[in-house]
Amino acid sequence: MPSDEFIAPKRSRLYASARTTDGGVALEEMNQAGVPDVLSEIDGFERHAPEPTRAFHMFLRRFPFADDIELSVEADPRLVTREQLRTLRTLGFTRTSFGVQDLEPDVQEAINRLQPVELVQEVHANARAAGFREINLDLVYGLLRQTLESFARTLEQVIALAPDRVACFGYAHIPAQREGQLHRDFMGYTTMPGRHLVGVGMSAISDVAGAFAQNQPGLTGWRERVSEGRLPTIRGHGRSDEDRMRHNAILHLLCNPGLPYHAVLGDVNEVLTHFVPSVEDGLARCESATPRLALDPDLGAHPQRPLTPLHRE
Repeated sequence: MPSDEFIAPKRSRLYASARTTDGGVALEEMNQAGVPDVLSEIDGFERHAPEPTRAFHMFLRRFPFADDIELSVEADPRLVTREQLRTLRTLGFTRTSFGVQDLEPDVQEAINRLQPVELVQEVHANARAAGFREINLDLVYGLLRQTLESFARTLEQVIALAPDRVACFGYAHIPAQREGQLHRDFMGYTTMPGRHLVGVGMSAISDVAGAFAQNQPGLTGWRERVSEGRLPTIRGHGRSDEDRMRHNAILHLLCNPGLPYHAVLGDVNEVLTHFVPSVEDGLARCESATPRLALDPDLGAHPQRPLTPLHRE
């Protein structure tokens, strides 16, 4: 099937020129994070609103939605415009979520996310005017410079906005680590890992069915392959059983934090000898109940414990 291409700015043409297949699936839910960020990067978005609209309908033709689908979009209050919200509402999005995090200037400075309360109020009003029937505000507790008193002020300002829903999250990195729910992929840390990761754009890396695949990094080569109906993949690697064990061990060390003995390649006791300095410094400890080598996220807050040789069951 030939690809549709826009007579519009260069980025808009690239955005919607990829070929599609005839296979279809009814989507029951679609939550696209960062759509306004992407649209902001399309040259002349405000002048060429039909182009991203047409791209959406191209997607819809290949992936028909269920009749009762709920379309939601996550937006950055610092970037999304009134026109973008109107366009998204016209496309059928009925719910939106804004990442507010905290409204205290001192906290915003510490996390490098400056967005005055007046800006959040304006964006909230724009979403209401566009016709979104549900508006959510995301807050985060446990941030730098945040206190009970300062967060109480943020809550008062949020209540005054009267959003339909408020989601309040603990700072994800350390709590998710302690609960063993943190995961990492090519996009960074996440608490909602997917079974497969498919990279679409230039230089994107996919992790599908136990294999890695990287796309053409250059714009010219990527576009040539796509326009010819070929996958833009230029290299790949199928992981062996040993590769998978190393991969899982690295994820455990980066995310949970620790190393279950069942994830160790080779002799457990031999591997543990490499962590003796960390144990002596109070940065790691052996847990016989789990059993695993636990890396201490509190950096030595716990008393030192001797390295006890344990055997894999």
